[in-house]
Amino acid sequence: MAAGGLIERGQGVSLRIAVIHRRRYHNDWSLPKGKQDPGENLMETARREIYEETGCRVQLNGFAGCIQYFVEETPKVVLYWKMLEINSINIFKPSSEVAKLDWLTPAEALQRLTYEDEKELLSRVYHTSLADPSTKHSSNQFPAALPSLPLTK
Repeated sequence: MAAGGLIERGQGVSLRIAVIHRRRYHNDWSLPKGKQDPGENLMETARREIYEETGCRVQLNGFAGCIQYFVEETPKVVLYWKMLEINSINIFKPSSEVAKLDWLTPAEALQRLTYEDEKELLSRVYHTSLADPSTKHSSNQFPAALPSLPLTK
């Protein structure tokens, strides 16, 4: 299991979303996320990973959606929350995992993101159009298998 976020800065026409550039993972642009550590609930995972990858302290602002995919035949599930940036000073420092952090409008983020499933999530949450309207959407609900998993300690 993994968790991440759509980190928001500003609102209305000033709204920006955080996207990260990871050279280590196929040189991609993606939403910040990461794997759950033992003893963490998924909301704690999301906050921790966001801080580790972006330097942002955040407030969770509702469930955004779920992405399911496979890596070498292994199923992966990532839950995303909408998040509000609560520290006004960006303290991002490049690392071996994350090379760059950009704050983009939802439309710009849609163009920058590498993975279609993240583009679909962004499109659903911010009602931003995808270039290909025939693209199949992944679920924005918790997967059926998750209700048996504890989300809190």
